[in-house]
Amino acid sequence: MIKKLVFIVFSCFVLGIMSANACDVCGAGANNMGIGLLTNFRSNFIRMGYFQSSFTSNFEHDYSVKDRFEQIDLTIRYSLGKNNRWKAMASLPFGKNSRTTHDENQIERGMADCRFNVNYVLLNNLKVGENAMLYVEAGTGLSIPTGKFDSSIHDRNLPENFNIGRGALGYIFQLNSVLSNGKNGVVLSANYQINSATETGYRYGNQLTSQLTLFRELPLKQLKLIPNLGLNFEKITKDKYTNNNTVPGTGGNGLFLSSSVNIKTEKWLTGFSYAIPLADKYSDSEVKAKGRIVCHVSYLF
Repeated sequence: MIKKLVFIVFSCFVLGIMSANACDVCGAGANNMGIGLLTNFRSNFIRMGYFQSSFTSNFEHDYSVKDRFEQIDLTIRYSLGKNNRWKAMASLPFGKNSRTTHDENQIERGMADCRFNVNYVLLNNLKVGENAMLYVEAGTGLSIPTGKFDSSIHDRNLPENFNIGRGALGYIFQLNSVLSNGKNGVVLSANYQINSATETGYRYGNQLTSQLTLFRELPLKQLKLIPNLGLNFEKITKDKYTNNNTVPGTGGNGLFLSSSVNIKTEKWLTGFSYAIPLADKYSDSEVKAKGRIVCHVSYLF
């Protein structure tokens, strides 16, 4: 029975990867910061997070472009229902996208799309073997088109992905799981977003993000030092025009190696993470992904 449950969790993660087709070239990852190691603490929380990703054009092309995508995210998560098995989470993000060329610097900033998720705890501290415990939650939610969106952004020589918002509803499916054994553990999570069409019929590519992280808790006086190492993967389908034709220069995927450190007290958790690309292919290989930064501070209650 235990082996079957572990297999189901792993299968959901793998099937999520296989179900995606092929990012709106840059910046998409900023919309899915996830809750990371907070899954392991099962706590209600209020979090302020910062995410940054950047891309540069390949040397093979005769132009030089540097894109940077930044997002600040205010998130609250609260337990509901009998035995606190329902987990409601709402996020209010703000974004800044910048493009630098040899003769110009363009910046888009504003409110991004708000997100609301409801997850249900499927397995709560299920004993696996002698000492290991398994926690699994899954759920769904919406990305609401509250963000700044300009359907004619091409008139300013910027691609659609430079919009802070997507201009349409997004449907989110999420899985979070933690297998812990004493002070050690592994976090496995996946987030898949299906984007609907904008008012003009443009459709952003669907996006999968997944995370596999190993961590260890190290007691340090009144604190806990939690280093971790993991792999982050994203895969995003190509955008589509109103006539359902794919948009050239969109679509991509990337595998990143992340290293981070978190510090936890009874009521606070803060951390910093840096990820480097191990393999990536964005915009038909016209651009290369650079390092990514995530930092956060959370109040647990």
